[in-house]
Order: sequence, then structure tokens, then C-alpha cells
Amino acid sequence: MRARFPYFPAGRAALAASTTATVSVALSLTAGAPRPAETWVIGGVVLGSCLAVRRPAARAGFLPMSAALRPAIGPLIALPVLAAIAAATDSTALSWRHLLIAVAVSVAALLLTRARLSGRRPASTRIVVVGDERTAATLREQLSRLPSRRYTVLGYIDDGSPRPGPHAGPARLGDHARLTDVVAAHAVDLLVVSSETAYRLTCDELARDYLTMDVPVRRLAAFVEEAFGLVAVNLIDSSWLQYVVPSTQRYAASVARRAFDIAVALLAAIPAVPVLLVCAVLIKLDHGPVLYRQQRVGYRGTSFQILKMRSMRVADGAAEQWSARDDPRVTAIGRLMRRTHIDELPQIINVLRGDMSIVGPRPEQPLLVRRLDARIPFYGLRHVVKPGITGWAQVRCGYAGSEAGSVLKASCDLYYVRHHSFGLDCLILFETLRTLVFDQQWQGAGRQPAFDRPVDPIPREVPGIPAQRSA
Repeated sequence: MRARFPYFPAGRAALAASTTATVSVALSLTAGAPRPAETWVIGGVVLGSCLAVRRPAARAGFLPMSAALRPAIGPLIALPVLAAIAAATDSTALSWRHLLIAVAVSVAALLLTRARLSGRRPASTRIVVVGDERTAATLREQLSRLPSRRYTVLGYIDDGSPRPGPHAGPARLGDHARLTDVVAAHAVDLLVVSSETAYRLTCDELARDYLTMDVPVRRLAAFVEEAFGLVAVNLIDSSWLQYVVPSTQRYAASVARRAFDIAVALLAAIPAVPVLLVCAVLIKLDHGPVLYRQQRVGYRGTSFQILKMRSMRVADGAAEQWSARDDPRVTAIGRLMRRTHIDELPQIINVLRGDMSIVGPRPEQPLLVRRLDARIPFYGLRHVVKPGITGWAQVRCGYAGSEAGSVLKASCDLYYVRHHSFGLDCLILFETLRTLVFDQQWQGAGRQPAFDRPVDPIPREVPGIPAQRSA
């Protein structure tokens, strides 16, 4: 199988060499030959940050940012860490000026290295769907909406009879008996199978020619998760839990996450206090309470009081219903606060109390949780991590606004529950800041694949993806 950056080890090795060398050279030119230990520490911090932000979100290519700019995120995240190292070592060789120059050179080298390595990969991954035409057509339509255009659906393999006459759908390339011939003839990079029976048949066929057939096989649910950054709840079963529970029970990771939450909350509180004071005065002029408390469902299903700046009329604020961008209940000052998310800033207190994290699924009201838990498969798994001020669903979907929107958000939340990491949290924070500056949260929702169509109240199908058929 042909190698693709950034999956193959050679790409990571090249990035490691490039980062370490450029940081060392930059420091030597600006600081006068730093001590070897300092060079290795700085290179390690920058490199670790660069590689951390590449998994899992950056590699999937579904974040609405320029792919060429993603390598720059790691060094920018590393800069505060390097500054802390400089302060702790009290070294004349390490200063803000030297660190900025070193990181700038490192970013430039990363961009050049990535551009060089990216030239080796094919334009897109060539996919054949092992399943029916409807599955292949739906998948092709959704993949065409991805900004990265990383995948091309060549057609499908099915044992059923081909449709007579010309049609605009994906081409039927053959049946299971011709699977190896199809893979060889079309230079297939990936086989996506839509059922367990198809998965077994596909593996059996490939096993007969295992010396020449090295094409990977992915289940449809796993491919949707990787390509779109969400979990198709209609395609998974209870076995999916084995990937979730262990990742949420690591003690060291939970301690580090708590330390990260406290540090970010304290840093955010510094600029937030004067902004909140101004908003408090404006809200008070509207003759009502400044803070708004509401019951929400949090970690492991426990309830807590969430804090917000009041943005709605007092009479309507307690109603348990979905929010929308142009909600008529919102006041004039509330509209500005909601657009910039200033009304969420008091939740810094919830983070310091331990009720919430900086990043995580947004907490919902108890009545809505009960309703959605009865209608959306595995919805309750959102609560195996702490809720957050911002989250993966927020930077991709905006407000839910309906049950259909809640299915999409739950799918994104489950993806976060499985893949949450420091790197993914940093990417979500970066996207949150970009949303605040450019207000692209709502425009971005239109660029997502077609998972936001109306659904059955009990969603046997995730919008836009056909339900998995039994063999």
C-alpha cells in the first residue's frame, strides 16, 4: 500500500529531525550556543506539541482550517511551556526573543517539510464500498462535501443483480468472487464494508491472496468515525464500549486534565473579570438578575448548577427547551453576549469547582437528557467525561436547535469521548477562538457532511447514512 503523510513513520521521523535541527540552529544563532540540555528540552517540547495535535483530529482533515497551517499549531502551543522553562532555568540563553525566533523558524521548517512530504502522496484515497449501491452513493455524496477531498469512491462490490440500464449512481464493479481482481485493476487503497457478513467474506477473499493483497479493510462505522469526526450511532453496538471505558479510567490522565483545566480557567479569568463587570452593569440596567443558574446533568449523570450571564428575559429563562441563534427570548445585550459567548464566562467558576472541564460535551437540562437518552442510542455515554465550556460538537455544529441537531451533536460528543486527548483539546480551543473572532460557527455547519437531515424520532438511521442491514 502506498504511504500517506502523516501516517507513515518516515514522515514523523522527518518532522522530528527537522524540528530538532531548526530549533537548535535558531537558538545557536540568536542565543550564542545554548547548553545541550536546553536544546533537547526545547526541541522535545516543540516536537511533542507538533505530533500531539496531529492525532486524531488533524489527520482526518475535517477541521475547517487550512491544512497548511496545522503544523504551526504545535509550536504555538509549546511557546508558553518554553517560556516557563526559561523562567525556571534562569538562563541568559533562553529569552522570549530567542524563543520566538526559534519557534518561528521551527514553524517555517515544518511547513516546508510537510509540503515536501505531501507531494509523495496520491491526490486522494481510492475507496471501494463492499455493500449495496445506496450505501456507496450516500458515502460518496457525503465525502464530496468534505473540505479536504481526501477520498474518492470508485464504486461498490455487491452479490446482488446489477441495475439494468444507465444510472448516475456509483458503478457496480463486480461481486465478492471478483474482489481481488477489482482491487488490482482499480488500484484500490481502501475497502469499506457495510456489514459483518461482508467483512468476513472480504477478509476470506483477501486471505486467499495474502501475499499480494495488502489493501486495508475498514468497517463502515470505523471509516465514518475517522473521515467525519463523529460516531454513527446506528452503525455501532455495545462492543463499541470497549474503546470508551478504558480511556476514561486513567488516573494520571485525569490528574493532568484537572491541572490543565485549573490553569486555563485561572488564565481566562484575568481578561474575563473586567468584561463580566461591564456586562453585569448592562444587564442590571435591564432590571433583572445578572447571573442565571440552571440545573444541568454532568459527570456520571450527577446534577449541578451551571452559571451563565443572563441573556434572556426573566420570564422565559427557566424553560427547558433548545436554544437557537435567533431565539426571540434573547435580550439586546444578550444577543451580543451569546454571539461572542461572553455569557458562558461565569462557567469558569464551575470549572474551578470541578463541575465542568474547559473542553467536553456541553451539559444539557435534565428533561432534555431523559428525552434524548430514550431516543438516541448510547446518548448516556456523553456523561462518562466531564461536561465542558466548549467542545467538539460546539466547534462543528453550533446550537442543536432540535432533536435532529441533537443526534448530530451526540455523534460528535461520542467521538470526543472516545478520542479525547490533550492534542484534541488544544485543537478545540484553537477552533473556539477562531469562531469567536470570525463568528463562523454557523457557516461552518453548512460545510459539514449531510448528517443534519430530519430523522426518525427513534433514529434507526443517523441522518445521511443508511442503517446497517443484517446479513
